[in-house]
Amino acid sequence: DLSNIPGLRDKFGTNGAVVPNPDLQEETGLAVESGARILLDRLFMEAVVFRTEMKNGIVMLSDGNMTKPVNLAGSLASGLEMTLWMQLIAFLRTELRGTWQKTDNRYRLYNYYGKRLPNEPALSMIGKISLAPYKGVELHYWVDYKSFFFRDYGNTQRVPDDPTEPGIVFHNVQITWTAPRHIEIGASIRNFIRASLRYEEMARSSESGYSWILYPVNEWCLTAGYSF
Repeated sequence: DLSNIPGLRDKFGTNGAVVPNPDLQEETGLAVESGARILLDRLFMEAVVFRTEMKNGIVMLSDGNMTKPVNLAGSLASGLEMTLWMQLIAFLRTELRGTWQKTDNRYRLYNYYGKRLPNEPALSMIGKISLAPYKGVELHYWVDYKSFFFRDYGNTQRVPDDPTEPGIVFHNVQITWTAPRHIEIGASIRNFIRASLRYEEMARSSESGYSWILYPVNEWCLTAGYSF
């Protein structure tokens, strides 16, 4: 595979050694889900109600040089996930997925308790169209929408930063070709309009000088495989 994706430093901003914490406790939590599903020849529908609670969550505190894991995080999230998949005709299918959630940050530090969880939009939706016009060829195009969200625990860094904007949209495309004799070649581009949520474009965090990545500025991937 050939790819261009963010590295660990870009994602987590770790710039130095990790200090051991002998008092670190295991994370505990409870997840409850309930739903319904309909499965037909050309139709699939699913709806799931969920509630997830986490206690003693582990976070990495960093001053830019040294990083230490501590049990300070906690969260409560509840909401609804829905999926609709339809095979309209032989070579065309569509898929819609959406998640609505309410998040409660229980981070036991500063005044973060009770605020929204960072990088967790209240509404996320994906609309996807898949075409298979020729044997062995598949083309996928999907739109990824996220309502506004906050990048930081204090809920001060809003994305998008314009209060009049309801959210942000990412466009993605993928094409694959399965050749005879078990050979498969694929190419994909995510976020090809280059809407940037990388740390270079965002406000810097107070801990490490880096912000977490929710979506890369763009991501391309070339794959080749042989099965036998």
